[in-house]
Amino acid sequence: MSAAIQIWLPIFGDEPYFTSWGLTPSWGYYDHPGLIGWISTAIIKLENLLGIVNHGILHRVFMLLLGVVTVVLLAKYLGRHMDGQPMVLLLGFAALPTSMVVFNVFFNDTVLAVTLLVFLIFTEKAYSDSRWNWAAIILAGGAFGASLLLKYSAGIFYLAVVGYLLVSPQGRQFLFGKFAVISVIAGVIFLQNVYWNYQNCSVNFAFNFAFRRIEADMIGLVHV
Repeated sequence: MSAAIQIWLPIFGDEPYFTSWGLTPSWGYYDHPGLIGWISTAIIKLENLLGIVNHGILHRVFMLLLGVVTVVLLAKYLGRHMDGQPMVLLLGFAALPTSMVVFNVFFNDTVLAVTLLVFLIFTEKAYSDSRWNWAAIILAGGAFGASLLLKYSAGIFYLAVVGYLLVSPQGRQFLFGKFAVISVIAGVIFLQNVYWNYQNCSVNFAFNFAFRRIEADMIGLVHV
């Protein structure tokens, strides 16, 4: 089904916008952090090596691969927490209209869905492990740092996890222990974008948190 959608669905909307960032690599962009542009840069370089002129073909392949990664991660996670094979849930997830759109159009939320999934899965793994599972901690922190470099709204998921952990003694112990380390790892990764914003008049932060809904009006003519 996904392959058929890739053939039928033209490149439109946000897809060419994010893809074009790969032609001008930067530490950040007008309305987003830089990670999606870096991914697009790597894909375009591979396209050039393969002699593919029509930019966007490998971006679609990349989306299909992310869909496969997501299904594999969910299968392993659900397999650990459910009796038997979780095929019914996986098929239901794959059939959701949201899944069809997210994993067949190259835009920021697609990659964000995967990085957040990795963050949540390995945070839960670190939480359920009585010992300090450093592999899970580093993967959770790295995945959330990547999420922040894709979209600032990833912070909502972080706050949701913090809220969940605050309601139980075991959760609070994890919050101020292993999860604090996860947060530091993610914060160190995100510092790159903070520095880039500082050097570029906080353009990302200003657009996303202050000016996204502002429209032009007659007041601007007074200042011309």
